Amino acid sequence: NQEKMSKSLGNFFLVREILAKFPADVVRFFLLETHYRSPLDFDDQKLQESKKALERIKNTRRLLQDKIDFLKSVNAGSEYLPEEEFAQKVEQCREEFIKAMDDDFNTSLALAAVFELCRLSNGFANQADLLQKTGALAQLERALKLLDETVIEVLGIPIHRDEAADEQQEAALVTGLIELLIELRQEARAKKDWGTADGIRNRLKELGIIIEDTPHGVRWKRVEQ
Repeated sequence: NQEKMSKSLGNFFLVREILAKFPADVVRFFLLETHYRSPLDFDDQKLQESKKALERIKNTRRLLQDKIDFLKSVNAGSEYLPEEEFAQKVEQCREEFIKAMDDDFNTSLALAAVFELCRLSNGFANQADLLQKTGALAQLERALKLLDETVIEVLGIPIHRDEAADEQQEAALVTGLIELLIELRQEARAKKDWGTADGIRNRLKELGIIIEDTPHGVRWKRVEQ
């Protein structure tokens, strides 16, 4: 909060206290956003902003990987056209990143080049006529390779897909949606709207979710279909 940390002011904290609130990759990203010669202003809001910024980079990588996998599945051509405008801009991002890192390890400026790469990649990968573009697969692979080289290999931030974490997030989302539907069913039952209540129960049953009304409340379980 723009104050120098000191024991006398009681405004200091330990690394383990930060890591209890934020993942290590977010903290590392936060540190890289400021030039190492500049003072750091630690607060939770700035770390939250860093978390969102890092997620943008991770989302771009997921998008690129998904598009690459799709193009490979439909046997899209992989020839590379060096004169392609997108390829030229990707190369400019590479040059800007290297230039920034050579400028006294200017990581904040290097990250600006990374975000420009993300912006360009998102726009290219989301084009409706991507399948009709000659060399689209190679272009996306080139962008993904540069993103991995700059963020993972040079800056040391793991942005590749964590399948285990993805599965956990998906499971948590499914559980949350099921519990939301059960709450809506309970509200319908309280209003004696039996049609809606039975409809929710039957639809969940079709999806392999059994609802049990017990004296201690509602329980649900998955069944093999």
